[in-house]
Amino acid sequence: MDLHGKAVVVIGATTGFGHQFVIKCASKGMTVFAACNSPNCVQKVVQATSHLSGFVHAHSLDLSSTDSVEKFFRQVINQLPPGTGIHALVNNAGIIRAGADDWLAMEDYEHVLRVNLLGLIQITKLFKEHIKLAKGRILFCSSICGRIAFPYYGPYTVSKFAMEGYCDTIRRELSPFGVKVAVVEPGYFRTPITNPDHIPNEMEKSFNKSSQYIKEQYGHNFILKNKEIAKNHLSSKANSPRVDWVVDV
Repeated sequence: MDLHGKAVVVIGATTGFGHQFVIKCASKGMTVFAACNSPNCVQKVVQATSHLSGFVHAHSLDLSSTDSVEKFFRQVINQLPPGTGIHALVNNAGIIRAGADDWLAMEDYEHVLRVNLLGLIQITKLFKEHIKLAKGRILFCSSICGRIAFPYYGPYTVSKFAMEGYCDTIRRELSPFGVKVAVVEPGYFRTPITNPDHIPNEMEKSFNKSSQYIKEQYGHNFILKNKEIAKNHLSSKANSPRVDWVVDV
């Protein structure tokens, strides 16, 4: 398929899979609309793709804000040539709050679900008619945590299981319109979210926010031991540097 000039929207383009996907699409001559989580990251994406044959429009997006999502949608549509439609929407953004359920507050679940699930559903609903127009496709970057529930990743795991349920639903609904919906479930790859220090530090922050009763119930050695286990795993060969394996899907 000749992808030159076709439009693709990539959510979560700042780092990791999303950033590499923007570069890959731009190298194929596509028109890429990249959603970044800060103005500084917008410049980073523009600079990383300036030498490629495609054209990249990068915009800031805060998935936790419905207003920001709507603003991003308007920016993309204003730059999209009339009547062309969108060839692909890549929903890649995600955040994590780590720690045992006993240590986590409702706000932890609500924030992760707003970004990882509800924000991406809002994005999908806004762009859906433009994807139908092109008989395009929607790609969701889920996780192995959307298939297997690991301890201490509660909010993230819940968001990914729910994401996959949403994907399975709209896949059947959009099939009659010629729109394909796919889910990718990466295991452990070296992206900022799996940085060997990031998840252990998130676990400690959650533990420190819990009540004194819960802290005494678990004991300080518990958090130290599990931080070390997490760090060792994320530093091992199990955490692959081959991000391109996911992007090449």
